[in-house]
Amino acid sequence: MYRVPASQLVNPQQMTVTVAGPDGANTMYIMDGQVNAQVGAGNAVPVTQTYSILLGPVLTRKQFVQAIGTASLTGLFFTGGANSQFNSGINITNIDADWDDESGQVELRVEFTVTPSQGGGATLMSLSYHVTALAQM
Repeated sequence: MYRVPASQLVNPQQMTVTVAGPDGANTMYIMDGQVNAQVGAGNAVPVTQTYSILLGPVLTRKQFVQAIGTASLTGLFFTGGANSQFNSGINITNIDADWDDESGQVELRVEFTVTPSQGGGATLMSLSYHVTALAQM
């Protein structure tokens, strides 16, 4: 697992909204941005990587209620010889958002697989994220 440093986040944005529930939640954090990834694979050898992205304010376990997250591929790069068949692909295989007990922040984990074609290459250049977290402040 690769812990993404804050320097790799592009245009991180956060909105704080007052809500009424569920489970005693009174605050909702909405977090959006992009991550510079630069994960590549070549010569028909797939690469699977998990990114861990820490977002939002520091919360205690008691304050954190729940979180959900999504991610989308926003920057792709493919290479191949003039006569190569292009069957490369990049796929998000798992997404999870939860409270991280070490940092106290919401942790978004995004697992993806980069699968290049024979004689070609594929690179995930960037991905975007959207996370919503509920807290009892």
